[in-house]
Amino acid sequence: MSTLVLSQDKLKGVWQHEENKDDLIIIYVREDNVRFYNYRLDQPFNIDEKVISVDGNHVHTSYYDVLNDYGFEIYYNLLNSNTLIRGSEKLNIETTYKRIN
Repeated sequence: MSTLVLSQDKLKGVWQHEENKDDLIIIYVREDNVRFYNYRLDQPFNIDEKVISVDGNHVHTSYYDVLNDYGFEIYYNLLNSNTLIRGSEKLNIETTYKRIN
């Protein structure tokens, strides 16, 4: 198994926004590629997110909100096995997610 797959496996799971419990991210690996599924319980959404690069516990993605017609690049940093940080330099934000599965 490659180092890339091992790194991606650490990210797999269901992650919940620390402050907004209706905001979930499901991360899974398919065909050796890390995939993201963004889910919001409190509003309609249609997000297209594609991985640009993976380096250890850091993933850089292209995030596009189809309904609102805007996009930007975001990053994910795995702090530990239960804490994931998602941020955007363009929007100057960082959000903490906790593993729930």
